[in-house]
Amino acid sequence: MSGFTISLVAKGDGATLDRIYDALVREAETIACAGALPIANYAKIIVRKKTGTLARSIHIGGHADLTPDTRLNADLFEYGEIAMPERSATGAAVFVGTNLNYAPMIEFGGAGRISAAAKVALHKFGGGAVTGNFRPAYPFLRPSFESGAVREEAREAVVLSAQIITQHALAGGA
Repeated sequence: MSGFTISLVAKGDGATLDRIYDALVREAETIACAGALPIANYAKIIVRKKTGTLARSIHIGGHADLTPDTRLNADLFEYGEIAMPERSATGAAVFVGTNLNYAPMIEFGGAGRISAAAKVALHKFGGGAVTGNFRPAYPFLRPSFESGAVREEAREAVVLSAQIITQHALAGGA
């Protein structure tokens, strides 16, 4: 599982730092979602599309409402939810992905039964050469996470989200 950690440095008296820390921990999932959204959006852009179902199914676990093209009732009911956010005493982790059963075959390629019709469709829609029953890989999640520009956008979103939450805590907000 891939991820990145953000460390924050704050200055102030004990009570102020406690208030900031409490607010950041309480809103850790919100901050994590801010960082995950650029990754999910880029994956939706670069994934190979035939019907668009795979692209629509990419979302943040537990927060499909943040990716507007995910049809909440239709897609999630039919294909299911991905891993839900994990919370701890000091933070949170969120997951970007899809629960479609054929997504790993698109992401990683591999051997599997391919019908003659599917081979024609792969060729017609730019699926590349199909040798025997081996499907070529067309990664979309890993490149989204590894893209320097997307990671920088995610980092900026996390920092901005943490700054807003910190400012709210300093202003006396709950």
